[in-house]
Amino acid sequence: MTDLSPTPTDTREATAAMADAGRMLHRLGLSPGTTGNIAVRAADGVLVTPSGARMGDLAGETMSLLAPDGTLLSGPRATKEAFLHLAVLRTRPDLHAVVHVHAPHITAVACLDSEDPDHPLRPHTAYIVRRLGGAPRLPYAPPGDESLRSEVERISASHPVFLLASHGSVCASASLADAVALTEELESAAQAQLALGALPVRALAADQQRVVEAR
Repeated sequence: MTDLSPTPTDTREATAAMADAGRMLHRLGLSPGTTGNIAVRAADGVLVTPSGARMGDLAGETMSLLAPDGTLLSGPRATKEAFLHLAVLRTRPDLHAVVHVHAPHITAVACLDSEDPDHPLRPHTAYIVRRLGGAPRLPYAPPGDESLRSEVERISASHPVFLLASHGSVCASASLADAVALTEELESAAQAQLALGALPVRALAADQQRVVEAR
């Protein structure tokens, strides 16, 4: 996959990388049908996948270019979930790429009635703690409902990986390649949690989690 610099990049380079990432997400089964979308901070705005696009069929010239306030600058109409991406990128100037998917196991975990929405992913491994940060779950809102914007801004300030209740996930990073990798890792962690089910499991204790977070 084409990697992206952690600084604003050439629009043509960014669109090519987004098409590449979309095909990878589709090939991995993380974006079935026309679900999921990607955004990348570029030199002249924010590139977002268009409404109704199939991730496996993305082409560079089909991306939507938005101003930070969501105004369409060029290209087709953007996904209705563009506000999610813009909220994260506005809150986190250190991050430059956002991936939102409805992957099967991620979505299943997002549908569970967890007693602790701040930690719907149990800390089974150091990797979950260090890379995914527990993936807190935001309250349910219909796809495209911008009333969720303030919650997205709040949670993304401290957690670049989070779940949307009964919906899917958002993974943000300084590069598109890493945002895709985080999405793949989140799906794997969700799959493991569902496989364990009600089995007795040894999760990392609080002091063990603190050691991992400090490294």
